[in-house]
Amino acid sequence: MILKELRIRYFKNYESVDFFFHPQLNLISGNNGMGKTNILDAIYFMAFGKSYYSISDKKLIHFDHVKDDSAFFRIESIDEVDCHYVFSFNALRKKVVSKDKQVYDKISEHIGNIPLVSIFPEDIDIIKGDSSIRRRFIDNTICQSDREYLRALLYYNKVLKRKRELLKQFSMRYEDKILLLKKYDFELSQPAAIIIQKRSEFLTTFNSLLTDFYHRICNADLETVLAKYKVSIEEEGYLEAVENQRKNEIQRGRALVGPHKDDIDFQLMGQSAKYYSSQGQQKSILFALKLAQYEYIRSVIDRKPLLLLDDIFDKLDQNRIDNLMDLLRGESFGQIFITDTDAMRIQEAAEKADFKFLNFNIREGKQV
Repeated sequence: MILKELRIRYFKNYESVDFFFHPQLNLISGNNGMGKTNILDAIYFMAFGKSYYSISDKKLIHFDHVKDDSAFFRIESIDEVDCHYVFSFNALRKKVVSKDKQVYDKISEHIGNIPLVSIFPEDIDIIKGDSSIRRRFIDNTICQSDREYLRALLYYNKVLKRKRELLKQFSMRYEDKILLLKKYDFELSQPAAIIIQKRSEFLTTFNSLLTDFYHRICNADLETVLAKYKVSIEEEGYLEAVENQRKNEIQRGRALVGPHKDDIDFQLMGQSAKYYSSQGQQKSILFALKLAQYEYIRSVIDRKPLLLLDDIFDKLDQNRIDNLMDLLRGESFGQIFITDTDAMRIQEAAEKADFKFLNFNIREGKQV
């Protein structure tokens, strides 16, 4: 996947700007708050139809442009085979997504057209944060290469939302609630089985990639790293598990078991990295996770995803910077975007690794 052009209109702090990118490496520099990360977020939006930061679409409109219901933002891109993608939003028409002027009925139909892997500073929460962030990581990976998984996940979340609303209905007759809960749980059982199975199969393949990249980043062949799947259902089936928890779910008003409660424990030397690894080790695990994610998607779809790296050199020692850049120079990787506040630092790292690249300096939402 190569992004040749990106056109941004009234998105975040950009009023109107066009970028023409290098097919290998693009270095984006500027002081904090100038809009470097917003370029990456616009590319992320093109891939997934939403901001990396889970900001509502209305709040993505340029602050000077938010005047009435006609306010909008628009992002366009052209790839290496001249496919033209357009994402536009305003408060009246909502979000419209098209490929070569053909509008999608559902945004989910677009997922996978622009394969993408990103590393933002906040991604350290994949290791340090709560389980929902780790589930989002694994779901994001599998959904880009497996339509059956994407459909099962979307359907599961749709029915789960109804179940949660029902559990919070304390005025309904108990017998009626039981009947409706059983109906929802039956509908959830099949997609739940698909999600759990495919997550387990994914991690079996993923762990060998994770270990390999961790060793190559850290030069630490004796350190073992592992992603362990912690399933809330254990050995019992979904329907049996929810039946056992039925009274608890009704009393607490929450759905207590299912794929939405699963977790992934990233372990270093058999210990949870969340609690027993240093900041440097956690960051190295994060890079290994993301590069393994990249390689997994690339191998399954036989296309090189875009790779977005936001402010990754901060707090990395020179040895890890050199190892990482040498890895990225390999033939497995395609087009890369790197942001940094230090223009000389990223340029010197790129030159040392023998990259071909373009520089983009950003100041107050404009290229200078």
